[in-house]
Amino acid sequence: MKPTTFAVLATAWLGLLVVAFVVEPTFDPWLQSHAPRGSWLRPVLRGCYAVLDVPTYFVLGAALLLHPRRVRLLAAYVATIAAAVAALHLLKFVFGRGRPMTGEGLAGEFTWFGDPRLDLDSFPSGHALTAFLLAGLAGLYLPQTRWLLFPIAALAALSRVATEMHYLSDVVASMGLALFFVWLGLRVWGREAFPSLLRSPARP
Repeated sequence: MKPTTFAVLATAWLGLLVVAFVVEPTFDPWLQSHAPRGSWLRPVLRGCYAVLDVPTYFVLGAALLLHPRRVRLLAAYVATIAAAVAALHLLKFVFGRGRPMTGEGLAGEFTWFGDPRLDLDSFPSGHALTAFLLAGLAGLYLPQTRWLLFPIAALAALSRVATEMHYLSDVVASMGLALFFVWLGLRVWGREAFPSLLRSPARP
């Protein structure tokens, strides 16, 4: 990816994040009112998250074990995931944002260096990061699935808003964070470390 392309995409994401902060006081209650407990939409959203949940990491990892260059591929895969998760938890701690159900008037507030044990860990969303990170990585290994995986990831992220676990801005932030680490993994390890698994790989 060219630096100019990266800059444009990063700017677009920041703009989307600003929009999310602006509209979430209206959008979040609207979504929650249309996906209450017992509605047909709630299990659909949760089902999308189940497709891109933590167990899918292991499914992809198992597929990489079948590749002739499994050691390099697994190293790149694990390093990318580990870096993204480490950054996620650091940002959660630094921002210390209260979750929607956090009491004592802290819901939605950025307390800075907040205690996760007090539910001050809403921003960014870990579940949304998992969904978009898996969609991004799986989209490299199985390019034909991108058109399906990213909408599923978006719905999975919205499930966190619908269930009042996160704000819209939390999941938008996670989307950008996840895709940044997919890009960073490509920059550090090279495209050959994230090959299409549908092609017949050349033996080293």
